[in-house]
Amino acid sequence: MVVVSFAQVWRRVWLFCRRHRSASIRGVNRFRRGVVAGLVSVSAALAAVAATGGAPGAAGAAPATCTPDRQLAAADAYITALGDRTTAGAVPFARDAVRYENGLQTGFSGEQMRRDLDLHIQYSVMTAPRVLSRTVGAHGDPDVLAYRFVVPVVIGGAHIVDAPTDETFRIPRSTCLIQRIDARITLAPV
Repeated sequence: MVVVSFAQVWRRVWLFCRRHRSASIRGVNRFRRGVVAGLVSVSAALAAVAATGGAPGAAGAAPATCTPDRQLAAADAYITALGDRTTAGAVPFARDAVRYENGLQTGFSGEQMRRDLDLHIQYSVMTAPRVLSRTVGAHGDPDVLAYRFVVPVVIGGAHIVDAPTDETFRIPRSTCLIQRIDARITLAPV
């Protein structure tokens, strides 16, 4: 592990500034903003190392124990993000997570699914889902959660249709991250 003091970082920034002076004020201001952003990043990294006691890899490590309540919280975060895109960043997807809707693969990675929740038009017409039931340990597997919920679809302020959905989440107890989602979606007139 490399330990770098704040003074060492600042000295390197100062030397870089002396070597790369910019003639334009705009360039100088842009450079200063970059330096500040870099220092904030370094400070955050140092704080993360300090918080984990300096243990390598501990900052992004999975929780030691994943209880059924934590599994439910992970799935609930996804359900909440369906209706509120501002919470998409809080959904704990595994890096290689996948999603299938009615047998068709629509999610190919955790990052892509998080981005879809935040930006995709498919989710922008949904309002907050109403959860009807949720079960941990579905099909006798402690890593599988079964949800049944209804998603109201609203376009232009008008409630167009309801989408009753059965979703199965695979959230391994070893990681507490959403690994796979299988959704069976139907449409019901209002």
